[in-house]
Formats: sequence, C-alpha cells, structure tokens
Amino acid sequence: MSNPTDPNLGQPAAAPDAASAPQEAQVPAPPAPPAPPAPQYQAPPAAAQPYGAPAAPAAPAQQYAAPAPAPAPQYAAPQYAAPQQYAAPAAGQTTNTMSVISMISSIVGIFSFGLLCLLGVILGHIGLGQIKRNNEGGKGFAITGLVVGYIGIVGWVIALIIMVVFFAIFGAAFSDPSFVAELDSMS
Repeated sequence: MSNPTDPNLGQPAAAPDAASAPQEAQVPAPPAPPAPPAPQYQAPPAAAQPYGAPAAPAAPAQQYAAPAPAPAPQYAAPQYAAPQQYAAPAAGQTTNTMSVISMISSIVGIFSFGLLCLLGVILGHIGLGQIKRNNEGGKGFAITGLVVGYIGIVGWVIALIIMVVFFAIFGAAFSDPSFVAELDSMS
C-alpha cells in the first residue's frame, strides 16, 4: 500500500503521470526565519554634573532618537592670584663659600691628577669649622668635598703606585741585554 501523503512535503502525493515524468520535481522554498524582536533603546542614565553644576532635566526616552544634549554649565571666569613672592633666606642660613669651593675643586681634582683633590680636602675642613662657628649652611657641600677629595687622592696614589711598578718591571726588562737581543731576533 502506498501512503497518500508524502511525509517530507506534508501534501498529498500526486499520482505519477506519464506526461509529468520527464519534468523535474518541484521543491518547495524553505520557510523564512522569524523576525527578531524590535530593540528597546533607553536613554543613558543621568550622570552627576561636574563642579556642582545643576543637573539637566530628564527628557522622556524616545525610541531611535538621539539623546538631547545637556546644556553647557555656566562657569565664572577664573580668578588669578597675584604671583607668589619668595622669602629671602634667614640671615643665619647662608651657604658657606669654602664648602662649595671644596666640593667643586674635589670633583675637578679627580680629572686633574688629584692636585685639586688636596685643595678640596683642605677647604672642606676649613668650611666645616666655619659652619660650626658661624651657624651657616652648606654642611653637605663640605662633606661631599671631603669624601670626593679623599677618594680622589687615594685613587691617584694607587694609580701612581701601579705606574711606578709597571715602569720598574719593563725598565728592568729592557735594561737586560739578553732580553733586548731576544726582541731584536723576533723582528
């Protein structure tokens, strides 16, 4: 027995006809997808106005409409204060000149074979004595001059010892006639 309806089409099956056999079978179009629901747009929440400005009145939300711009807050013109005047340093807090010269000469002395480092150490000690007696500022400059000066002096003394040892070794080697003869034979 044949089923009078086609289960794939849901329509009664037509009897095959000899005249319609060479024609192609008619395929129904697929059903259209369901339409998405319409979006519900809402106005953005009202934000707090900066600097204490009054809030804009809330407008009713309209679908697909741009939100109304908030009115510009009214600000007063800025008030500028008079320029600040700096106070002069207290009379007892002047910087000691010897301590500044001590620091500068110690720093420069590192690059001048340590000669100015000795001057920086001497001026640093003199400056510290004056700072204690006269209640002046500049103790940091004097201590920096002393530390850098002593480091410079020690560094240049070590460099001088290394140079003396270097020249003594090579001087002795070049004064030996057998060493000189061996160098001449190599060249």
